[in-house]
Amino acid sequence: MSITATEYPLVSVIVRSIGRTELAAALNSIAGQSYPNIEVVVVDALGRNHPVLNQYCGRYPLRFVSSGMPLKRSAAANLGLDHAWGKFIIFLDDDDYFGPSHIAKLAEIMMQNADAHVVYTGVALVNAAGTAETGVNNNRFNNQFNSLNLLHHNYIAINAVLFDRYLLEAGCRFDVEMEIYEDWDFWIQLSIQTPFIHFDGISAYYRCTQFSSGAGAGTNVDEALKEKGRAKIYEKWKHVRTKLADTIHSLQKQGLQLQRSNQLSEAHQVCDKILSIQPDNLTALNLLGMINYHRGQFDMAMELIGRALLINDQVAGLHLNYGLVLQGQDRQSDAIVSYRRALELDPQNSAIQAKLATIESPQKP
Repeated sequence: MSITATEYPLVSVIVRSIGRTELAAALNSIAGQSYPNIEVVVVDALGRNHPVLNQYCGRYPLRFVSSGMPLKRSAAANLGLDHAWGKFIIFLDDDDYFGPSHIAKLAEIMMQNADAHVVYTGVALVNAAGTAETGVNNNRFNNQFNSLNLLHHNYIAINAVLFDRYLLEAGCRFDVEMEIYEDWDFWIQLSIQTPFIHFDGISAYYRCTQFSSGAGAGTNVDEALKEKGRAKIYEKWKHVRTKLADTIHSLQKQGLQLQRSNQLSEAHQVCDKILSIQPDNLTALNLLGMINYHRGQFDMAMELIGRALLINDQVAGLHLNYGLVLQGQDRQSDAIVSYRRALELDPQNSAIQAKLATIESPQKP
């Protein structure tokens, strides 16, 4: 039996608008969405003489909300939140746009994961004409979720994220003291309440144009403004950053102690906790790799330690452990290469010297 559009959760798309010429393209990208149940909330950040809009955006209802005065970025976002009725909410600034399946794929992930409250995907950088920005990595906004990294830099574009209004009830709002990076600050607030789910791929687009916020990329860069904004974020959230770093450090120690006492299942669980916070944590990847090595699960061990080496190949211990895994697979020649690389990085390490001597001696004529 087919279901009607209204049986899908309502998604509110909030558009902060200063009446840019690109607004029509932004609204057209909403009108072209494949998801059936959307409302559009256009917030008048201009405050006067905003272009008149229709009551519909394609098949979707559109509401225009205004305070009658110019609004800064955070105030405009909060006014949109106040007038959004959807269970799920997403932002689209008036110079950016969505791909046709953007909302549908995010909403589907949200509906399939009962505990999910935030889902995001990749956003490509485009120029004023809507084509790929040359000289800029278009996948820069398609990063795996990392709670600790989010406290250091913003890697999630505003039109990438679909979130549950439950988080508004938990007290999340845009900080009106933020001149820029108000979205980054908002994501940190959300991340304290819930993990984010990342869907790999590009389905939305961000115009990094010259006359925009100054906080973007490409031609939209004001380094002095960005530095001021970063300093404000770092100061506001330093207590969370410190607490999270301390938690990771404590878990690392616990995991190592459990592994050394051969409590492998418990050590595995600790590593999983670390990687849920910081997926690129070298200690956890290496430790989890060695847990799998001791269980004889060499393929998984190689994958995990290999991931760690892709992040940082200047750690002698990682090459040593990778060699151990290769040796466990009877790949003696490959193991020698890893041990030699480990010794290059740490020439005085007696454990590496001994391992290399042991494996090389049968190779000699």
